[in-house]
Amino acid sequence: MLGLCLNAIVVTSDNNSIDSSTSNLTPDFQPTAELSWLVMIYLDGDIDYEWGPMDSIHELESGFIENSNVEVVFLMDRIAGADHSCGDWTGTRLYRLRHDEDPHSIGSELIADMGERNMGDNATLREFVTWAQETYPADKSALVLFNHGGALSGICWDWSSYHDHLTLDEVQQGMSGLHIDLVVAEACSMSYLEVAYEWRTFADYFAASELSVVIEAYDYENVLTELCATPSMEPWTLGELFGEKYVEGIPNSVLRTFSVINCSSLEAVKNEIDNLGTKLLNVLPSNITLISNLRREMTSLSMERDVDTGEMIEILKNGFSFNASIL
Repeated sequence: MLGLCLNAIVVTSDNNSIDSSTSNLTPDFQPTAELSWLVMIYLDGDIDYEWGPMDSIHELESGFIENSNVEVVFLMDRIAGADHSCGDWTGTRLYRLRHDEDPHSIGSELIADMGERNMGDNATLREFVTWAQETYPADKSALVLFNHGGALSGICWDWSSYHDHLTLDEVQQGMSGLHIDLVVAEACSMSYLEVAYEWRTFADYFAASELSVVIEAYDYENVLTELCATPSMEPWTLGELFGEKYVEGIPNSVLRTFSVINCSSLEAVKNEIDNLGTKLLNVLPSNITLISNLRREMTSLSMERDVDTGEMIEILKNGFSFNASIL
């Protein structure tokens, strides 16, 4: 199977039942007017590097500017024995972000201690997003998914829940009927056409890397500071900001990639990819050696088992310069 990084297609799931009910959570703050931005962060720290999302909380708190018409809420799940900071609690807690400079404590407002929750269950994701959007109505919203990424396999493994995780289809089902302006994945290898195509049903823009990302990859402090300073920021601009800060913050970042995908274009892109596949099938078997060689060239450039869409196009253009139909 040719996996197209960046940009077919359906992963099936046995879990078709979604509990759409929201929690009886009532934070003290109630917005008097619609916010410019609501940022929801799904911090699945129930994994082997729990300290990564813990550090992200401190970055978020340091970069947050209060009374900026931006609200940030995060759902944090921890695991026993990995990170001992901030009280070393386990389970899942819901917070409203507050500005805080202390790296040794969580200064944000604790809204609820929810016990152990399965972050690999789409009912947990739906409950969090539904509650946040109903509690903090905003003109634009962003959802950040933090955890391991498995490309076509999905995202957000929960080690305390038998290593359950969210498949692409489970995310789509869990978010059915909801709308997010920008979905950001801090997880390895999520910027695939297949991922964005499946999630286009609820997301306008999708931002992620097609390669592995380093732990503590995204610069939440500077991204959030800029968003709070410019709450009129558009979704694609916020996505670009995540990518720029990510690449700038890593020395020798030639192997760091980041993309912001306009999900409204994906139906047309899918149709063109299907058309290209048909054209290539039409020149088989006489060109099998050429196609095999081109496929290996694509892999050597991307240094991954899968293929970057832009590289694929350029390599096919060079390899089939004699074939007007494929060009």
